[in-house]
Amino acid sequence: MGSLVMYEVLYDETGILEGARRIEDPKVFEACRAELAELYGKGEALLSYFDREIAPLPPPAIAG
Repeated sequence: MGSLVMYEVLYDETGILEGARRIEDPKVFEACRAELAELYGKGEALLSYFDREIAPLPPPAIAG
């Protein structure tokens, strides 16, 4: 995340890109950084998640 400009990417209700909003307010950057740091701190290591949630699943079916 940069320190000069940030963009909010906008999508419509179907998920199609509509555009973006340029944000130049350093207070907004700091708020976003703090929120991202908090979320990152609540995260889980990928390997432990994979071992618990993905590895036990059967192989995906091959569509034919």
